[in-house]
Amino acid sequence: ELYTLTTGIPMTAEEMETLGERTCTVKKAFNIREGWTKADDWLPPRLTSEPIPDGPAKGHYITPEELRLEIDDYYEARGWTPDGLIPRRKLEELGMPDIAAEIGAEGE
Repeated sequence: ELYTLTTGIPMTAEEMETLGERTCTVKKAFNIREGWTKADDWLPPRLTSEPIPDGPAKGHYITPEELRLEIDDYYEARGWTPDGLIPRRKLEELGMPDIAAEIGAEGE
């Protein structure tokens, strides 16, 4: 409702959700096209080894094992492959078959 009031463009919550998914997916597709791999979906080393110095999470950090699990869960939630690639069917669902062709998306 706020989006519609601000822009004058009618959009339902479902359409807004799809728009967000398309935005996230096109960013990932760009990275894939530029050679990004699963190994590149990672945080800087200090974030997986240095405890947070202050605040509510003081003393904590995410281990590499925890980060890998989080990334794998993220891929699954997005409907991507375990290697972090976007299946052709996902791009087609989102109305982006041209991007599927551009990044060489495979699979269903």
